[in-house]
Amino acid sequence: MSSVYILGRDITDKSIYILLNGASFRQYEFENIFWRLGILRTPSLTGHPYILGLYCLLILTIYIYVAQKVRISVVALLFSGIFFSVSRIAYGGLIVVLAIEMMKRKKWLLLPLLFPIAFALAWVNLGDDFNLSTIFESHLPESGEITIAHDIRKYSRHKAIEVWKDNFLWGVGPGMFGGKVSFLYNSPSYEKYNFNLIPYLMESRSIEQFWFQILAETGIVGTLCFISFIVMFFFVLHIARKRAANDKTKNLFAGLRAFIPCILIYSLGSGINIAPVLFTYCAFVGISLGNLNNHAAVKTSAMHLKERST
Repeated sequence: MSSVYILGRDITDKSIYILLNGASFRQYEFENIFWRLGILRTPSLTGHPYILGLYCLLILTIYIYVAQKVRISVVALLFSGIFFSVSRIAYGGLIVVLAIEMMKRKKWLLLPLLFPIAFALAWVNLGDDFNLSTIFESHLPESGEITIAHDIRKYSRHKAIEVWKDNFLWGVGPGMFGGKVSFLYNSPSYEKYNFNLIPYLMESRSIEQFWFQILAETGIVGTLCFISFIVMFFFVLHIARKRAANDKTKNLFAGLRAFIPCILIYSLGSGINIAPVLFTYCAFVGISLGNLNNHAAVKTSAMHLKERST
């Protein structure tokens, strides 16, 4: 913020940076991502403002479920990370978490207030970027017309559908279209389908269309398998919550379960492979399941000891 308001320099000017994370700024020729809704988005050492927003959302979700007494100072700090990321997926996830919390506490009168907020955010941020009526239209923008992220995602989405139509059942193969692996190993799919955004994708390493990438790479079969895995994961956490020995563990499982819709929201964009968020989430899941297993082992040992003593 000082670079803009005090030094009078553009935030993309790397000469004023104290720390560099190695990220190139070529993608900002398409769209300046640092300003949105008139707010200067918080820079993050994780590489992108929306990652900071999602990470704060994860910690906030677990905190409000596990903490016996919620501290306003902690909530305010985490909320500021979400707000100043100016990330539509972080905002959408926050609305989902608040809605679940209101339903849990039976505050039905406050729940309708979230819908106009969600609609306003979708109207301002999404626009035509995710328009269900135009997802499968055949027209593609010419490569020379592509200047902003919306056009890039739209072009990539339609190319992914084109790949999927030719490989409807099984897809073109994992790691063959849309992701980092396909660029590292020079997948022939891009040349075959005349994909014109290779320079940009070599920079971003993603077409930012996760589900369409899954369709193109694994077809209907792989996509249904992936959906079934997410559904199964939800029920695993639900069952684990019922088997938890104490309220704190039960609440932790409930918080982890409540965050799954947030994961689905940010899968509408670049994907769910956001390491700072997903690795932290999986660590919490592993700790919780490990605690559940340890309790079961202790309970079984106690039963054996009781049987021997009798």
